[in-house]
Amino acid sequence: MMDSSALVVGVVQVGSIRFGIPVEHIAEAVEAPCAYQHVPGQPASMKGYFLLRGDAVATLDTYALICPDETARAPARHVIVLRHGDAVFGIEVDAVGKTETIERDSLITLAPDDESAAGLFPVLAALGEPPSLIGIANVDKLYEATAGRAARKAVLLRDSESPRASSNEDEKSRRRQHAIVRCGEHLLGVDALAVRCVIPMPELQQPSPGNTTFLGVAHWLGADLAVMDLPSVLGLPQRETGEGKYLLVLAHGDRVTGFAVDELSELVLLAPKDIRPVSPAAFAQPGFFLGAIGTSRSRTALILNPEALSSSGRLMHLPRTAAPQKGSAAMNAAAAYTGSYIVFSVAGRPYATNIEHVAGIVTNPKVEVRGGVDQASLGLINWRNDLIELVILDLAAGSDIERSEPRQALVIVVDGLTLAFAVDAVLTMSGPTDATQISRAFDPETGGTYQIVTMIEPSRISYRLIDLDRKVSERFGALQVGEQAAA
Repeated sequence: MMDSSALVVGVVQVGSIRFGIPVEHIAEAVEAPCAYQHVPGQPASMKGYFLLRGDAVATLDTYALICPDETARAPARHVIVLRHGDAVFGIEVDAVGKTETIERDSLITLAPDDESAAGLFPVLAALGEPPSLIGIANVDKLYEATAGRAARKAVLLRDSESPRASSNEDEKSRRRQHAIVRCGEHLLGVDALAVRCVIPMPELQQPSPGNTTFLGVAHWLGADLAVMDLPSVLGLPQRETGEGKYLLVLAHGDRVTGFAVDELSELVLLAPKDIRPVSPAAFAQPGFFLGAIGTSRSRTALILNPEALSSSGRLMHLPRTAAPQKGSAAMNAAAAYTGSYIVFSVAGRPYATNIEHVAGIVTNPKVEVRGGVDQASLGLINWRNDLIELVILDLAAGSDIERSEPRQALVIVVDGLTLAFAVDAVLTMSGPTDATQISRAFDPETGGTYQIVTMIEPSRISYRLIDLDRKVSERFGALQVGEQAAA
């Protein structure tokens, strides 16, 4: 349960104005659409609607709300999707910053005129060093600006249910992405929002040799990070612990801890009802576990409680007050928090793709039916009791496609279409709070351009950004054209 004495906000910027939004109302941040759909009778404060995974999101012109006498200098870059009860709507922003934890005792409460734009920010908070004041948005007022035009998710009431109970049930049914990691023979799942990254294990310094729980100190993002043996912390059997080739960094509030894992095994979407309860008697530390799920490979993964894990006295926390590097403030100011990415390799070259459409990671995919459609098809593999096609990613212009047995595959689901792409290995995963930049680069092989994603910290590393959801649409479109030609 969140500490009631603290308020956690996501910081955003509109024009020159920074303000915070309580995180319990934030669903996600997405890139602003190229155009909005207008409908008759929509309020002047709305830009219009856009489609997000099949849902119509009513979006406010935030600049016009905050600065009604001015005109925005440039189109907004992002939309923050907010929840208000069972309603979902968006607000345009120019930049998305980090989450901040603010003690409620330090908040400054105002009494603005409810009819003015100031009514959107009835509370102020001091952030930064030296401190500067920002407003905390009143989400109720933002919702009122949609004039009831925000889409709502229909809820069917049972006879014995009140509207409040049904709303709570609807909230509980929301699915969240979880990362499944492997430690030896253990499969462990954690809410992907708590995952900062999964990277190859850096060199560790061990100040207390012989300690099997505290593995040492890693240098990460300019400061020291304690690295723990995850099964030891959880009280799981040590005889099955793996080699810890990767570093899993989990964040909860202002606490960041590293754990040794063997691989990032899967990504799954889970609702609370998908997690089966497990008897507390099965664990030495039952408070760390929310329950268990069945994975796509007919195995069982234990789902962790990141809050309980982060606040445990079994962890070692090191202060992360690193001295700022020259030019880092300006560099991070230009960075956008554009979501989570998975970095993978194909033919020895690293690439990145947005995690939004990645439904799973399959290790050593077994081809059940050999492919015969075209050169790219390896055949059909069994995924979640369904046969899906596994194809080769041909990412280098003019290269010959190699038909070797892949070590891993990324499963992409777009608009009901499912396709698996063969990859050498999944290398890392960046979390939703890591600063990234999207830009374009010249492609000497084709003479055109392509997008690159740059991960700002711990060092500026750029990867070619591959739009795998577009490749799914292209694949199914090409197959349909081929079938029509054959007919």
